Amino acid sequence: MDHTDPKPFAAAINAALTAAAPSQKSSTKGSASSAEGERKRHFLQVFRRWEALFKRSDRGDEMSERWFVAEYFKSLGHLSPAGLDVLTEQLKARCTFFPSIKECLEIVHVPQLSGQWGNPFVNRSPALYVDYQAALAPPRTAGVIGQYGDGPA
Repeated sequence: MDHTDPKPFAAAINAALTAAAPSQKSSTKGSASSAEGERKRHFLQVFRRWEALFKRSDRGDEMSERWFVAEYFKSLGHLSPAGLDVLTEQLKARCTFFPSIKECLEIVHVPQLSGQWGNPFVNRSPALYVDYQAALAPPRTAGVIGQYGDGPA
């Protein structure tokens, strides 16, 4: 398999865009599901834009690409459409190759006293996030379960 072939990525994005498109059933359920579908569509369009902007040599089959997109959405889905556009502008200034999730999160979760005043995420503008309260919450530490001393005595 040629790993530079963009077809699996494009097929995965097209399948995801089709799945995120509102059906008549979901459009009658209310504006919350419609807003969620619109947010997912915008995320996928931004991802397609990233494919055009950045070089990537590790393309997989269509299922791998779906997982790839899903992991990015899980990590960056809290950003509003404006936040994703700001992130894209920051990535264009910093990256030559397709940005990793870690690179994206380093831009988004920049400490306020980092001295990176050119980074729009420093001020934590509510317009950049879907859920502003969740954006203000400190990042959770991975792998920590319970409190110290909760184990067997």
